[in-house]
Amino acid sequence: WIIVGLHAFCVATFMGAWNAFNDIFDAESDAINHPERPIPSGALTEYQAKAIARFCFLLSIVALLTAMVVTAPPYNTRCAAMQPCAGLETF
Repeated sequence: WIIVGLHAFCVATFMGAWNAFNDIFDAESDAINHPERPIPSGALTEYQAKAIARFCFLLSIVALLTAMVVTAPPYNTRCAAMQPCAGLETF
């Protein structure tokens, strides 16, 4: 369940970041068509919206990397160093 939770958190934070950036890019048209939205109404500045979006992207990346680490098989450096390198056979 940890993997499912991490992936769900990754997707949710990525979508939050994407929606924040979309609101930033559409601020001019939203000022006319949807003045009640956070950026056109002045509830959030563009700087604050960018900070929120960047933070959400960072959380998304951290969640994805954590899921990758949790699911990775254990790596034994001692055994790996003793294995011959593929393609480097001696003649």
